[in-house]
Amino acid sequence: MSLNKEQYDRIMTEYAGIRDRHRRELEKRRTRAYARIPELQQLEDRTPSLAVDLLRKRLAQDPQDPAAPLSFRETADRISRRRTELLTQNGFPADYLEMTWDCPDCRDTGYIGREKCHCLRRRETAVLYDQSNRIARKVRKAFGDDVEYTFPKNPDIGVFRDGPTQKWYGIVMAVSRARLERLSAEKLAKDRGEKLPPEKKAKGSTPQDNDAHPEDEIEVLNVKLDPVKIPVLEQADGFYPCYHMNRKHWITVVLDGTVSDEYIMELLEESHALSIRKAKSSGASSRRVPGEPLEWFVPANPKYYDIEEAFSHQDEIYWAQSAKFEPGEIAYMYVGAPASAILYKCVVTETFCGTYTNHKGKTCNMMKIRKLEEYDRSLLPWSVIKTTGIGTAQGTKYINPKLKELIAKTLEEHRG
Repeated sequence: MSLNKEQYDRIMTEYAGIRDRHRRELEKRRTRAYARIPELQQLEDRTPSLAVDLLRKRLAQDPQDPAAPLSFRETADRISRRRTELLTQNGFPADYLEMTWDCPDCRDTGYIGREKCHCLRRRETAVLYDQSNRIARKVRKAFGDDVEYTFPKNPDIGVFRDGPTQKWYGIVMAVSRARLERLSAEKLAKDRGEKLPPEKKAKGSTPQDNDAHPEDEIEVLNVKLDPVKIPVLEQADGFYPCYHMNRKHWITVVLDGTVSDEYIMELLEESHALSIRKAKSSGASSRRVPGEPLEWFVPANPKYYDIEEAFSHQDEIYWAQSAKFEPGEIAYMYVGAPASAILYKCVVTETFCGTYTNHKGKTCNMMKIRKLEEYDRSLLPWSVIKTTGIGTAQGTKYINPKLKELIAKTLEEHRG
């Protein structure tokens, strides 16, 4: 996703305001310092004309003459040292009259040369994902679920997944607005018994290429609703026929502020209830058994966090709380390539013990886990784990009975 002109101009105006604020603060500091140290003001008043005076003297004298005046740099250094002495002798910090910045790297311009500064990228993320960040926080509070990024080939697609049933009830992604408008037009034409002419595509393009309009992308949320409601909502602002999901049961909501947070949360509550209802009717009800700690499969991507290095220094660490963990539950930590194996058995010691910002700029909950056991890479490799029907290695999920049996049998044989 990229900023539109209005969003970009608003951020640049914010930067200009920050620079103005720092200039005003510098003037206030200068006024205070001059009032206490008159010599300091005289010293700085002489500095602007210093370069011209020195240039005239050097042009008028022989450069080989040992009596030639000091260079401008040498003289400026002397003035700088004297200024520092005056400031520190009168109780001011040595850098009291230096300009300050919110971001020293780009000096509050947003750019380092032609490259975007990290502070500008953070501001872009905050603007582009403002509503989705709010919704994510509300979902975490209401259901205890964080956004999960489970698709390696589509790392920007996130899902809200119910912990006990592992059923999705919300999908967040970035989509071209033009593509959504096309879907809406196709749906309307179909309802009228008409057919739209095919979209114009560049020679050799793919369906994915046709969706790629970065300058027109918006963030959207897919939710599951009563099929009776969907045709009505599709006529309202901010709603479209569902993108990449079953359009009879799902609908797409844009996250650009058109639809209020409160109404989106109502829709998510209905979507959550429908997903849970379907899961229970199919036998996929809660796996929590009184008196027994729940066991989880928890993936750890070394690209973002080196868990092996962390556990080499201490037995208890903070970890992303991406599901409804409870203290006392067991987490089998699967470490991705090059390990590609379950390396640790941990116990959850504390939940909801803080937040952090992940590599996508999303705010996530943290929990604490303590290492109970450590395994060799050859003991529980992915090549064996996948035979238990656990699915992919992405996403936190319950340890299914086959995997639980495999772990118990393997460890028993190993300890033997």
